[in-house]
Amino acid sequence: VALLPEPLPQRAFEEVVALSPLWNRLVDAVSRDLDWLYSTLEAASVADAFTQRLVDICKEVQRGGLRQKAYLGIHRSDYMLHQPDASAAEAPRFLQVELNTIASSMGAHAANVAGLHRFLLGRYGDGAGETASALREHFHAGSASALLEALPPNPVLQRVPGALARAHRLYGVAEAKVLMVVQASERNYADQRWMEYRLWEDLGQE
Repeated sequence: VALLPEPLPQRAFEEVVALSPLWNRLVDAVSRDLDWLYSTLEAASVADAFTQRLVDICKEVQRGGLRQKAYLGIHRSDYMLHQPDASAAEAPRFLQVELNTIASSMGAHAANVAGLHRFLLGRYGDGAGETASALREHFHAGSASALLEALPPNPVLQRVPGALARAHRLYGVAEAKVLMVVQASERNYADQRWMEYRLWEDLGQE
């Protein structure tokens, strides 16, 4: 956790945000192209028991026939910022290093860190001391309000529980439950609890 946000190239950031829905559609399309999926994962299944088990589960479910008409995918893309040296004409850009379709966690933590950044910049960004001056210089901003305007929103604590709630409604069975499966040695419970609480606020009283 960083106490202060790190400045990032705005254009590069906006590009990956714009690509996010396209990545999601691509993952959805891949999940429906079973012949391609099985052939692509064949070599990995031989070497990795976990992948083999996922493929086996998929095949078993497909043999039984799918009853549901609606699907929800919660994905997390991980990026690293590529910054060419000063002599290169290439602009900085984010390069994707991983797309998570199972362990798409840390959303609540990210949202809370963003809230921490807003609090610290809002409270200390206009001060007269060295820290406040360093903040404004670091972010090329003249005031705390300018600093806060430069911070992008992070609505994950509204979007992910909201998506789960909508999927529940689309399922169309009033007594259906949202099941959260947590392993016995789970270390990421704090992140999951935030999602659970927000989901309850959105759905639990219906």
